[in-house]
Amino acid sequence: MELTAKDLKYFEHRQDKAREFVGRFPGGIDFTGKRVLDIGCGHGALTFHAAGAGAKEVVGLDVSAKLISMANELLDDRFADIRPRVSFRHSTIEELNEEPFDIILSQATFEHIDDPASCLAAVNKSLAAGGRFYLGFGPLYNAPFGDHRRLNLPAQKYFPWAHVGGTHAQKIASYNRRHPGEDISSLNDLGLNGLDYADYERMIAACGLKKISYCVNTAAHPLVPVLNALRALPFLREYLSINIYTVLEK
Repeated sequence: MELTAKDLKYFEHRQDKAREFVGRFPGGIDFTGKRVLDIGCGHGALTFHAAGAGAKEVVGLDVSAKLISMANELLDDRFADIRPRVSFRHSTIEELNEEPFDIILSQATFEHIDDPASCLAAVNKSLAAGGRFYLGFGPLYNAPFGDHRRLNLPAQKYFPWAHVGGTHAQKIASYNRRHPGEDISSLNDLGLNGLDYADYERMIAACGLKKISYCVNTAAHPLVPVLNALRALPFLREYLSINIYTVLEK
């Protein structure tokens, strides 16, 4: 498929985000000589970044065949120098049958995965001994605009938590009334799993990997200290936990 100007502009934006992602972990990420897996690679920006930073081999995974096609086209057109060290698969990590990886990455993907616990189990299985999983994602569902505005609620123009009230069934019914013909049956149809911060916290604690670092609300924004002070209050913790960045080791 031929990439449009819009596709290329978005890819360049994701390249900036890839560099930002790596910089959010304490000490960054040393890819030198490592075998790397990128879960939810999209257009491949983080995959290409890892290869350019010295990884021995990088495999990018995504469930979108369209995005994998775009990533392969970018690889051929713009990254011929690293072509032998990069490959893309239209697959989930659960379906992957590969030799163990030294580093597994997941950027801005976990809030979209239907079963993150299953993904974490597959990560554990796919890591080499001593290998590390660099996981960063958000906004979490109960955070401001945690539905990624996919519920398309008019009230979000004024209140960024408008998607939080009511049951998931009520939200789906409301969405279908406002979008005749789409007839979605769950948040999963919008690419959302709807999980709470507490759900992720439990899953990460139970995944069998050693927690090297764990940070909530990782961002270079002047409001972050305020958010973190307020989320110390138990009744606000769920609604002010915007993202999670953690390093897990096998």
